[in-house]
Amino acid sequence: MPNYSSHIIFNLFALIVMFILYQRTPVFTEFQLSLFLLFYFIGTVYLTPDMDTKSEAQKRCGLFCFPYRKLFKHRGISHHWFWGIITRIVYVLVIFCIFIAILYGVSGIESFMNALLSYKYELAVAFGGVFISNLLHIILDFIVK
Repeated sequence: MPNYSSHIIFNLFALIVMFILYQRTPVFTEFQLSLFLLFYFIGTVYLTPDMDTKSEAQKRCGLFCFPYRKLFKHRGISHHWFWGIITRIVYVLVIFCIFIAILYGVSGIESFMNALLSYKYELAVAFGGVFISNLLHIILDFIVK
């Protein structure tokens, strides 16, 4: 199986290829492109399918990944091309909501959810960045067994 560095190099190479292709027909504003790149990076380095094991990604996340690792076994649902990313995004949203609830109560969670819903397209762009980076991770795992 590819190691953490191999996944990062593969994803960065794929990002360069995508960026070259993107130059032909840009579809994002500068802000949306920045958002995509930020979340592609987050998906490559932090929210990887390997959050469920003692890996370099898990070391980078620290205690944040510990509950995720206990909930999901390695190479299980977390390595599914669709459900894996959904579990990680739901996990992050639950953690954010817990912190928001502690700081601001239920009204803070309502405000957070309303803010997310008011930026649907930007949210989709961010999701796309994490999704594509995770999909490439799974493809590389499949190619290099």
